[in-house]
Amino acid sequence: MRYRIDLEYDGTDFWGWQIQPGSRTVQGEVEAVLSRVLGGPVPVTGAGRTDRGCHAAGQVAHFDHDRPRPLKDLARALAALLPEDIRLRALTEAPAGFHARYSATRRAYRYLIARRRSAFTRRLMWQLGERLDLKSLRAASACLAGEHDFRGFAVALEETTGSGRCRVERADWDAAGGGYRFTIVADRFLTRMVRLLVGSLVEVGRGRLDPAAVGERLRRPSHDSRPAAAPAVGLCLAWVRYDGVNEVNGG
Repeated sequence: MRYRIDLEYDGTDFWGWQIQPGSRTVQGEVEAVLSRVLGGPVPVTGAGRTDRGCHAAGQVAHFDHDRPRPLKDLARALAALLPEDIRLRALTEAPAGFHARYSATRRAYRYLIARRRSAFTRRLMWQLGERLDLKSLRAASACLAGEHDFRGFAVALEETTGSGRCRVERADWDAAGGGYRFTIVADRFLTRMVRLLVGSLVEVGRGRLDPAAVGERLRRPSHDSRPAAAPAVGLCLAWVRYDGVNEVNGG
């Protein structure tokens, strides 16, 4: 039987989602708890591999197990044993053919920037501590909608030679939480793509970069003079969507 597991986590103390020897990761913690509850190794596949220090409000994963247990009992055990910085939002039986990563049709990330440095938001927002021109941020982001080659905003070696095309449904900024929020929805994302985009857009908002420069990098992807990536702390995987699958309301 295949199970879908919906999670949220504070990524501050994790070296990302994916298991890495000798490092604390979200996948590693979830697999350890499942193995304890189900009595053996239980590999878990996530919808996306969040970076070290990045957060998730709506990560989706799946795992298989050949000895079904009542969902309520299994969910209760997971919720009790997961560490405090990981929360189980929901556990459901996955529909036939479901794959947390490959079945996903849309993903959304948001990035939060604090206009004023604060001890209360330091784990969830980039403590930029300065004002940005919201109008310029929005103008520079307008070119991101549609299908483009985003290899100029990626770091993985395999993505510098393969297809870097992503279809962006939405990319915009608004004022939120005493700062700025960037929201981007797309069918897929390249490694560090959102953080590199935010790094460039913030330079626009500071008045140090022409808004047209972002669109020019899309039209002519280059790996020379790559923009500085925004810190991981402000990035959150907001949600993942699947066609024909009822969405989980985990509260």
